Amino acid sequence: MDKFLELLTQMNLFDLVTVISWGVAGAISFYFSIGNARVWTSISIGFFLIFLSQAYGINPWTHYQKLTAYHYIVGAAAIMTITHGFLEYYVFCRTFEMSGNKLIYRKTHV
Repeated sequence: MDKFLELLTQMNLFDLVTVISWGVAGAISFYFSIGNARVWTSISIGFFLIFLSQAYGINPWTHYQKLTAYHYIVGAAAIMTITHGFLEYYVFCRTFEMSGNKLIYRKTHV
């Protein structure tokens, strides 16, 4: 218990608030993805990956080089996943319904 309290006193408050905020953003995004399109699922996975990447800041072993590589790799994967989700959302809004059913608009000339 003493080691845990010592760890809390050494922790940066800004990093802790950032990690908690990304966790809440991931939870809210996951809540929207339940029963909805797969678009929100990829966005929420990206938010959770950012949460994991930012949790690196509150890790007491941040000087360990393999954890630094983990931080950058997970952050890059999160950015790609969120970008994929937003692009997929854009495509579905332009060409499909959110349920995935294709809408075909035909213009008939009279």
